[in-house]
Amino acid sequence: MEVVETCGKGTLSAGEPSTKRSITSIYDDEEVVGFEKDAEIIMKKLIRGTKERDVISIYGMPGLGKTTLARKVYNNPTTVNYFDVKAWCAVSQTYNRRGLLVEIFKQATSNENEIKEDVDIADMLRKSLIGRRYLIVLDDIWDVEAWEDLGICFPEGEYGSRVMVTTRIEQVAKHLQVHSVPYSLSFLTSEESWELLEKKVFRGESCPPDLLEAGLQVALHCKGLPLVSVSLTFSLNRVFKSVGWERNFVFPSNLRHLNLRGCFLTEEMVLNIARLKKLESLKLHMGFPFMRLQRLRNCCWNVTNVEFPALKYLGLFFVQIEEWKASEESFPVLEKLVISGCSDFKEIPPSFADIPTLRRIELTNCIDSLGVSAMNIRRDIEENTGCDSLHVLIVNRI
Repeated sequence: MEVVETCGKGTLSAGEPSTKRSITSIYDDEEVVGFEKDAEIIMKKLIRGTKERDVISIYGMPGLGKTTLARKVYNNPTTVNYFDVKAWCAVSQTYNRRGLLVEIFKQATSNENEIKEDVDIADMLRKSLIGRRYLIVLDDIWDVEAWEDLGICFPEGEYGSRVMVTTRIEQVAKHLQVHSVPYSLSFLTSEESWELLEKKVFRGESCPPDLLEAGLQVALHCKGLPLVSVSLTFSLNRVFKSVGWERNFVFPSNLRHLNLRGCFLTEEMVLNIARLKKLESLKLHMGFPFMRLQRLRNCCWNVTNVEFPALKYLGLFFVQIEEWKASEESFPVLEKLVISGCSDFKEIPPSFADIPTLRRIELTNCIDSLGVSAMNIRRDIEENTGCDSLHVLIVNRI
């Protein structure tokens, strides 16, 4: 199960405040928070020390939050005020050198004009940075060659300029070292993992006593990775077996975002989800609705008599269903429907045309009839309301 929730304060008494990482949360409506101690260390590397250009490397395995930490420091008001020029680009394992240089140049110069292909963008970028205190972030570098491709465009000088690099490869970080020692982002302790998980799921409230044991097991599965704590994905049957999932498990009533992966969508489960009166986002991955007494074929997901009162986003990903039944009361405030990889799914319920809040339907890798049903819903809304309020996006029809 994947449970994702923005949250406020939490409580945990163990640990030393002076050395413990602050982990209020990782993401909160695109605002990056947490990593306070790590950010303080990186900030000192950026604005103190040598006046020569320096490379500040942050390295560690995927999921530790390297990009999150870099973004937090990059957006810090002290950073914004200290550097004359700031630019951020994501490099990744495969990259386009010219494209990245154009991106950096536009950020560094606030130039929104199109850059012609015959222009020496590397030389233009280098000249634009000469004599200025700049901060360039190269996120997710995989090899030294990428640095050699890009680094020559960042001029030397005693202006206090910095290039901040994130990488999952320790050898790359060490190779780029000039003055500052590369910073290794550490794992969360099991205590910190549980604190983060509790805050994200229960929105600042304490975990209910009957869920505490299962919650601690979930935290251990995070293996000290902050982003795994935030986006938790693993087998419901395995982790919640002792809880009595289908009939006895009760979700925290204040959940707003819920992801379920690889499970049977039994009637009990659907009703449990529908009881979440604050649930705004639901994603179902690789599930089988109502399969206990049915064959794999002709699967029907019937929620005609079920209401999801606050649900604004519904995503169905590789869910094995052919038929979907719903009434206009099933999703009264739904705004966005996403369906991907549901190769047997034939039709979106026509009642979706009666949802006044529906604004977007996205279909990916689905059969033609599903796309036709989406366009029919759009047509019905236009005819009934006179407004072209529903946007339909269809990609890669089967």
